[in-house]
Amino acid sequence: MNSRTDKNLHTTKKSLLENTPGTGNILFPGLSNGVLFSSTASRTDRFRTPQPFSVPGISHLQKPARIQLQQGSFFNDYLIVRRLSHTSLTFLVIPKNNTDLQNNPDTSVLQLFPKGENMDEFLLAAKKLSAMSSLQKPEEKITPQLLGYGVDDSGYGWLITKYVEQPSLEYFIQAKAPLNEHKALFTIYKIAELLHKAFPQWGPHGKLAPSKILFAMKKPPLLLGMGVMRFFIKNKSTVFPDETFFYSSPEYIMKEELSQQSDIYSLGIIFYRLLSGVLPFYAENADALKEAHLQEILPPLSGKNLPVRISTLTQEILDKMTMKDPAERFSTYRELLETLIKADDALPQEMKE
Repeated sequence: MNSRTDKNLHTTKKSLLENTPGTGNILFPGLSNGVLFSSTASRTDRFRTPQPFSVPGISHLQKPARIQLQQGSFFNDYLIVRRLSHTSLTFLVIPKNNTDLQNNPDTSVLQLFPKGENMDEFLLAAKKLSAMSSLQKPEEKITPQLLGYGVDDSGYGWLITKYVEQPSLEYFIQAKAPLNEHKALFTIYKIAELLHKAFPQWGPHGKLAPSKILFAMKKPPLLLGMGVMRFFIKNKSTVFPDETFFYSSPEYIMKEELSQQSDIYSLGIIFYRLLSGVLPFYAENADALKEAHLQEILPPLSGKNLPVRISTLTQEILDKMTMKDPAERFSTYRELLETLIKADDALPQEMKE
């Protein structure tokens, strides 16, 4: 845990201990009383490209119910410490019987999902996810451990998972992109390798994006939203609170059958951003963005970031990953992994040092 996080947690701990939760009189730095967690904040990356989770008019296509959850309030047997996302209903929580934040083994993440047409199906999906989560071996983890699930009184589904001290790929990209070709190939290889391991049991993710991947160069990556995403993809009458379509495959947009090729497309868009630092397709209008994924040719990397140059083989990989027709993409993760290795092996040695 870094010093900045330690400081934030220490400040929150002090506030929690000095005030009585749930009274409406709790004061938190930078957070007004009774804040409603349906708001969003504006952020930009180093190339001044709006981040996917902050674009006006897209993340608010369909606002979720204004759930009044705030720091210091309770959700079941958990105390809400702080919010983890500006657009999705995701919070850092701890058991209310243990408010010692530092090195608390029970620190968890609460995520609420919008109402679906049949929330009994959500409970069945969460039950299966829970069983699969508990069977994971420590050295072969796909996703953080699921600790609890349910449907609240307002009809929202919720999951509580083990908190993992690891940043998302979104923050990695903001801090590091554009990466050189070798590091970008390595990063995509690690994520593709995890998806390859996950697919036989967990199936396609369906909504792969940097915010759904926990990633650090010296740690194994983990995937968020595995398994339960199938329920929401099936119940497309409800739009996610953080729906943006920046990484969505054409078949996701068209509400067609999803496969590993769908995740390969999304991974290709992530690959493009790793190499260039920016998104290939951007529009403040959701319909225009979806149309770009369906019709527009992938723009040259140099057109988005002039100094960027990559090898012919890497360009071919990027192009194939992002073909509009799933049948024209890599047929399996194994094929993709083998081609990524070939591209990296062909790079000059000085680029890898």
